[in-house]
This record gives sequence, C-alpha cells and structure tokens, in this order.
Amino acid sequence: MQNVRLWDWRALADTNEQLQSIRSYYKFNDIDIDRYALNGKPQEVMIAARELDQSLLPDTSRSFVNDRLVYTHGFGVVANGVSDFSTEGAPVYAVKDIPPVSNGGFVNISEPRIYYGESANEFAIVKGNSSEFDYPQGDANKQYQYTGNGGIRLSMLNRLAFSFVNQNINILISGQISSESRIMVYRNLQERVKHIAPFLEVDSDPYIVVDPEGKLFWFGQGYTTSQYFPNSEYYDAGTELNGKVINYIRNSFMYTVNAFDGTTTFYLIDKTDSIAATIDRVYPGLFKTLDEAPSFVKEHYRYPSGLGALQSRVFSKYHMTDPRVFYGQEDKWAVEKERYLGTDSTIEPYYIFFRLPGSTKQVFSLVTPFTPVGKDNLVGLIAISSDITSPDRVSVIKFSKDRVVYGPFQVEARIDQDTEISKTLTLWNQQGSQVLRGNMLILPVDGSLLYIEPIYLQSSSSKMPQIKKIVAATKDKLVWGDNLDQALSSLLGTTVDIGGVGPATTEPGPVVVPPDTGTTGGTATPGTVTAEQKALIAEAVATMTRYKQYTSTGDYVKAGEELKALEAVLAKLDALKAP
Repeated sequence: MQNVRLWDWRALADTNEQLQSIRSYYKFNDIDIDRYALNGKPQEVMIAARELDQSLLPDTSRSFVNDRLVYTHGFGVVANGVSDFSTEGAPVYAVKDIPPVSNGGFVNISEPRIYYGESANEFAIVKGNSSEFDYPQGDANKQYQYTGNGGIRLSMLNRLAFSFVNQNINILISGQISSESRIMVYRNLQERVKHIAPFLEVDSDPYIVVDPEGKLFWFGQGYTTSQYFPNSEYYDAGTELNGKVINYIRNSFMYTVNAFDGTTTFYLIDKTDSIAATIDRVYPGLFKTLDEAPSFVKEHYRYPSGLGALQSRVFSKYHMTDPRVFYGQEDKWAVEKERYLGTDSTIEPYYIFFRLPGSTKQVFSLVTPFTPVGKDNLVGLIAISSDITSPDRVSVIKFSKDRVVYGPFQVEARIDQDTEISKTLTLWNQQGSQVLRGNMLILPVDGSLLYIEPIYLQSSSSKMPQIKKIVAATKDKLVWGDNLDQALSSLLGTTVDIGGVGPATTEPGPVVVPPDTGTTGGTATPGTVTAEQKALIAEAVATMTRYKQYTSTGDYVKAGEELKALEAVLAKLDALKAP
C-alpha cells in the first residue's frame, strides 16, 4: 500500500509546471513512472526531465549564437513518490529545484545537464569561444563550458560540410566557433535512434532514468515489425508507430542514450524473435546482450505502454478460445473507461506495483482493466510484468460471469450517487475552483478488489491541482478520507497506519464515546454519555464539517449560518452537562 499511486500524471504535470519549471523556457514534456530503491525499499516514483525549449525564449533573444551556442541544454529532473503529498495537497519532491536537490534517499544528481532529449530538435555547438547558459541563479545566470566528449569536432573541413548540410553560413564564418568546438547533431531521441538503426521502429514514450552514480539516461524500446506475417490480422498501431498498419510486432530491443554526451547503446532483449536474431547477425557488434548490460538497465526496464495498449486491443477479441463464441463475437471485451475533467475516455494502461492473487511478491507491472462491450462491469485484468528476467510476464485475471464485479466507471457512478461526497464535490466545483478525478486503480487484495481514486482541487484561473481527498471502495462500501490511512480506516472499520503515504490528517478524528452505562434521560451520572448527548455531538461534528467546506470555497454567508447553528448545538450540549 505504500506504493499506491495517488498522483495522476495529468494533474502532476500541471503542478510541476507551476512549482518546478522555474523559468519560462524550461519545459516538462512528460511524466514518467518508474521505480527506485529509496532507503532500502522499492518505491514507485514519478520523474520528469526539465528540458530547455528554445521556442519559449523571447523573440528579442533569438540569434545564431544564442540558439546554437548559448542556450544548449536543459537542467535536471524533478521526482516524487507516487503516494506522497503535503498537508496542502502538493507533491513531496524527492528531487527538486535548480541545481537539483535530492532527499528521501534519492541519489544525488551528479550530472544534471540534458543535451539530448525529447525537446532537442536542432543542433547545438559546445566548447565555443563564449560560455553556455547553464542555469538561472538569482538576478544573473550561471555560465558553463562543456567538459564532455559528445558531438563531432568542428575542423575547418567539418565546418564547411555542416554549413552546407544545414544551409547555415554562420557555422563557417562565426567567430564564436574554434577548432576545439564540437557540434551535436540528431539530439532528438527518436531521430537519433532512427539514424543509427533505421531498420527498427521505436516507441513513442522514452523515459528518463537516474543511474546509481547520479547520471541521466534516456531509455526506450525498439520494435521489429512486419506486414507479411502469415495468418495474422492487421492492426493500426496508432500513435505508437505513427499510424503504421502491421500484423507482427515484438519489442526485441531496448536502447539507452546518455543525456549529457549522447552515447547510444542498443540491447537485444528477445533472442527468440527470428527477425531480431537476423538483424543481430547482419550488424555484428551493434547490439549488446542483457548479460553485458549494467544492473541499472535491467532494474529500470519498463514494458512499453504503447505496445501494451495495442496488445490489449488484440486480446479483447482473441481471448475467446471457443470457435463458436469467437465466430459470434459474443464475448468481446473493451478497455474500461474513466472520467477526467468531466470527460469520459478509455483508460490508458497504467504502471503500478501489482501483486497477483496467491502471490506474495509485488511486481512493477503495466495493468489494463476490461469490460464487456457496451457494459461497465469488470470482466478481466491484464498485468504485464516489467521484470525483464521473468519467464512468465503476462498474467490475465478473469472474473466470474455469474455475478457483477464493479468496473471503474460503475465506481465513478457510485461516487456521484453518494450524497455527502456528491454534495461536497458540487460545492468545490464553484467559486473559481474545479474538481479533478485521477486514475482509479484496481488492486486485488486477499480475494477481493480494492478501488482507489484521488480527488484533486484546482483553481480555474491557475492550473495547480492539489490532492484533497482519497476515495476507497469495495463492492459493498465506498468512503473517502483526507489521506489513504483515513480512507482505509473508514472502509475497514479499524485503524490503518500504512506509514509514509500522504500527510497525517489535520482534521479532528471521529468522536469516540464509551458505551451507555447510565440513564437515557436529560442528565447523566459522571462518566456516562446519554443518547441525546451522542446525537448532539454528531450534529456538532457534521455542522463543523459543513462550516469548513463553505469557508474553503469562499461562501462566507452559508459559513456564518453554520457557525450560528454550531453555537446553538453547543449551547444545548452544555445544558445537558451533569451537575
């Protein structure tokens, strides 16, 4: 439970932009989900690279020298535990700020500069006669001279060649370039990999990794594909392969790119793929084996979500093994839906630590829930392990067809139908604020299913979502709390202390009263609580809760009414005190 993902990547992306982009020219392209060992324990982490986007620079600062020799690189990453948030509902960062500061057991970033990445679409020249912009520091800027070996040395012949190729005479004539300068080309990850290995298709979502020495690497997947595999159906691979239609795909390769010097390494991870084995023989020495890979490469391998989404589409049809059922397509599945920003959409496969029924081991997995076509009840889950050494990586959980198992969308409907929750969400959606619902996670726990969904609140004028509530549900009960401990305690009817998940609640806990041992009339003997006192205590707690809700949304008129009501209740309670 310490790795239950309470941060939705969409909400976190907006919050990171507000809290950690630092300057207008820095950009977080994506939020990547990975796992790290923090203080000796496996922890699911959300991490994002702070890249420099030159298109965000002021027009007055754009020039050949600034674009190619000064503003050359991004700087550092931000990272946070998936379940950690402050009392204000903000992320608790394991890595933050410029220069990056690490805490919570996260490795110190030794080389934060990002010359190669998802936003680096143009060439850069380093080791020029003027210094590069490194990072902002107060009213001035920190300067830097590149110390690595990335790029190609610009001899006079190379200057002439690159000037011709790029149709840019400044490369040849600029006085800021010396014979020691180096030009970095193909800095965009996908472009770089395609130029080195054009026979591979690459995935659409590379992710940033911090190695044990604090250096930054990009990880990505390389696919072998075909349109000619016998007796196979054609599928549009969608955004994963830019709409390419294929009937065979295997993620047989992976690659790493050093974000500082561009060193690119390919690994063959599936020797049983005949196409991959043939490519390996055609290009000897280009691909390394997993045995040659550093340990952190295997530890941070992640099953590609785009491929998982494609496989889910295929499996929704081909899970049917009875020919008659398959012919009638009577048991076809669909990927479950979720609600975000008031819009219903298909759930994207999500990464979580997942424990299969009957297993004691939690595995970092890519999970996809399924419903029958046209229905919202849950019929199956696919969990694909990211343990690259595991022989059995794909697990399918099928649910009974003779009873209803709630799907995420049905739990969403239960949230809407809960009078207290619905009333609060309606209030929050007014007065310049907006309610967001995060990913609903489905967790098999001891033979049953546990549903967890975070609720965020953000200003309508400035996108900076904050976690305000956690919804927890089973098939029989749905509750929410200020943190996961509180939600699970309400759900299970006993105190739950997971530890390290969200802040301790600042709200008063439930009122605990001793069993009735005295009279049930208007007064009580010392040490007893009457039924009438219990009712007044419960009414006071409910009134105080409404008062806080109204003040948090700025409705001070109704808040004043609730305060008067509270005074009246307390006066009645005071009158019942024993003499």
